Amino acid sequence: MILCFGTFARVLSGCREKISATKFVARIAWTVDQMNSCLEAGLDYEISDKDLETIKSLGNAPVVSKLLSCNQDFELKSNKRPLIEDTRKRFESKVMPFISEDMVANAVLALRDIISRDDTIDTLEGTRKETFKKYLGLYRDEFLQQTSFNVPDLFARILLYTTCINNREGEPYIGMITDKFIQDSTSTVWAKLKWDTNTQTLDLLPSEEERFFDEVNALNELRLSLMKEQENSGWLGVSESILFPSRHRNIEVRDPEIKRRMSDKLMQYMKLVHEFADSLAAEQQSTANQAMRWSVFPSERTRSIRQQLTTLSNELFALGVFSDRLSPESNSGSPSKCS
Repeated sequence: MILCFGTFARVLSGCREKISATKFVARIAWTVDQMNSCLEAGLDYEISDKDLETIKSLGNAPVVSKLLSCNQDFELKSNKRPLIEDTRKRFESKVMPFISEDMVANAVLALRDIISRDDTIDTLEGTRKETFKKYLGLYRDEFLQQTSFNVPDLFARILLYTTCINNREGEPYIGMITDKFIQDSTSTVWAKLKWDTNTQTLDLLPSEEERFFDEVNALNELRLSLMKEQENSGWLGVSESILFPSRHRNIEVRDPEIKRRMSDKLMQYMKLVHEFADSLAAEQQSTANQAMRWSVFPSERTRSIRQQLTTLSNELFALGVFSDRLSPESNSGSPSKCS
């Protein structure tokens, strides 16, 4: 997939409200070029901030359609590209009000998904890599580790980058950017999404690591009960069932077949954990000033293994008799289905 003006505008257009696609895309173009061909047919003067609000015929539908379909390049008619700060201010005041607040996170994550798939950013003769760095402030790998975004600033920077890219490159991929693609963007994120309308910031707060931590602890309690090790467990050498009877219950598994099945599933779980750890290690990155951490945008392989682990843990919980702490209906210590 290629990040170009067409793919960028198509994502944002899928998140718009209270405005037509033609007028919406025209506003996006205006933030970087007040004489752009998609503003009005035959335009030979700059549309001011004031004029933008009063021109009822804003938007050249045929040009906008070609740009959204990546059948035409985005050409600047102004003498030069604006500064990032000027673009951000225009974008925040003239475009952001027409992006649904309920869809802001989807738009950010969908664009991040496109960037993660666009290998040309790093490989195309080196020039594109530096252009991305110039406008986004980071190289692609560094950008993909970001978890906090000032949204108008991010959109403005991506927009400026796309005006440097051949828009026709996105044509083979434009059919992939559907409403479903945009809606599904949040399903691959291992994070809680926090959108602040006042500061216009989106924060991705890691959450799947916490769920996995609780799941492993619950399964370890099950393992100890199954293996009858809890009577002399822990560094104190005293049974947890004596010290904490309300939080720890001895699990009796009398049926040998159920016990065998539980033991087999625990072994499967342990093997998968090793695969999961290898996959996580391959994705984790660290800089001189940053500790290793889970990616909030895991790979398909990592998500698949995590789902298998969740399935196995749910099967194990279903086979036993659990305390409230281990019960799937409990809010504490229970596994949660991952996306």
